[in-house]
Order: sequence, then C-alpha cells, then structure tokens
Amino acid sequence: MLIVTNNPLVREAYANHDFVEGAFYEVMQVVRDHLYQGHYRLLTHPLPASSRMFLTPARSIIIRSSEPDPYSMELIQQSMDNYQKTMGIRQPDFNHLADYQLLDFQLLEKAIEEQEKLDQLQGSEQFQKV
Repeated sequence: MLIVTNNPLVREAYANHDFVEGAFYEVMQVVRDHLYQGHYRLLTHPLPASSRMFLTPARSIIIRSSEPDPYSMELIQQSMDNYQKTMGIRQPDFNHLADYQLLDFQLLEKAIEEQEKLDQLQGSEQFQKV
C-alpha cells in the first residue's frame, strides 16, 4: 500500500508514502500516474465527502498494489475533472492550513484503521508507522 500525500503530518507518521510538493490537484495527478502505470488501484476515494473540504490544500489518498484497474483509472480522471469544475476560480484555503492538515491526517488514520480490520480478515499487508 502507498499513501500519496502532500501533508507533512502523514510524511512524518508513515514510511510507505509518496510525498508530493504541490496542491490537492497535484496529489491526484500523482495518483493518476501510479494508476495508469498499471501497478495500483484506489483504496480511498480521491475526493472528500464534503464540498467545503474541496478548499483544503492538504490531501492524502491511499492506493494499493494491483493489476491494472480500469475502474480506478476512470474514477481518478472523473475526480480530477469534478475537482476543477467545483473549484472554478476558487483558491484553496491556506488560512487554516494546520487545521486542514490535522483533519486530513485524522481521516486518513480512520481509513487505515478500517482497512487494517479488513486486511486482518484477509491476511493482507499492513501500514508501517515511522
């Protein structure tokens, strides 16, 4: 498994990450590149559940080693298109960056916790804390 992130809190906490020096959209571009290379599939959805969270500068997306996955490839492209449509001329909210980073980190931790429960049932790999 791999966490693609631009959140320094995630970079400090997890060894299996691909850190992106860029914004939310650039994180999705890196995820797309991994998916199109055919070695990964999405494990978490690229977009947040709340439209307010589209303004976050911090984003972490989990992908997992896999055979090429057309569904993941389609979903990341649709997510990138939807992000651009939703953001329009709006800019990310850097005034509350620390809060957004903490929220992204907490949501990621919850997703990892839930995935690890599933993995234990299936005997799959685990995340590695730093």
